[in-house]
Order: sequence, then C-alpha cells, then structure tokens
Amino acid sequence: NNVPVEGSIEFDGKNDVYISVNPKNLTQCEYGIVGISTLSSFLISSYIPIKSATPIEELAKESKVVYATCENQPANYVVLIQSADETKIVKQGSNCYVIDINGCDDILPAVEKFMIQSLLDARARQDVVSWS
Repeated sequence: NNVPVEGSIEFDGKNDVYISVNPKNLTQCEYGIVGISTLSSFLISSYIPIKSATPIEELAKESKVVYATCENQPANYVVLIQSADETKIVKQGSNCYVIDINGCDDILPAVEKFMIQSLLDARARQDVVSWS
C-alpha cells in the first residue's frame, strides 16, 4: 500500500510496547477496533509484550490505563495511533512510532503497513531467519 513510513521499525522483544490510542475522530470508525486488535495480535505473536494506553492524561486517569506519549515514555516503546491530516507512519526518537490516520478508510492500510514494515526492517537486520 502507499502509506509512507519515515524511519525503521524495531522492538527489542524485552520491553513492553504501549499501544496508545487517541480516540478523537477514530471512535466512529467501523474498523478501528479491528485495526488495533490486529496490531496487538501481531505484536503478541511476535513475542513482543504490549500494554494498553492513551495519550490523553485525563482519559488515562478516568479509565485507569497508562498515560503514554512519545514525550512522557522516552525509555519505553510507544505506538501512538491518532487522527491526522495525512496518513503516515513516523518514528519519533528511538522508541516511539506514530501512526497518523486521515479518515476511517485508512486505519487498516496504516496498521498493515506498520506490520509489514516492521517485518521488512527485522529481515534487513537479520532478526528473522526464515520466511517459510
């Protein structure tokens, strides 16, 4: 697909990955939950531990989930999923990946691109031995 990716995607498999979802403009999306659960399943099946989070501090307190942004979790991995003017994936810092989504139709392609790119980047680092 045509979702642009800036930066390589990599996880060490030891540290938790916070999947931080900003629900603004995404809650009405029919496939929003499907995209997030697909990404979660992919990471878990890759032996990468995940935790749910939100990038909105007030919502984190109300929901009793972790408050996670690129800025407040610099030592941890964060995958931030949010609504934006353009659909793209951008690496911020060394451990944060922002999946920007412009409209409901872009949720699944953006998540798909993130997963495929992470496999391609792992293969380039030779983290993946066999693709059979």
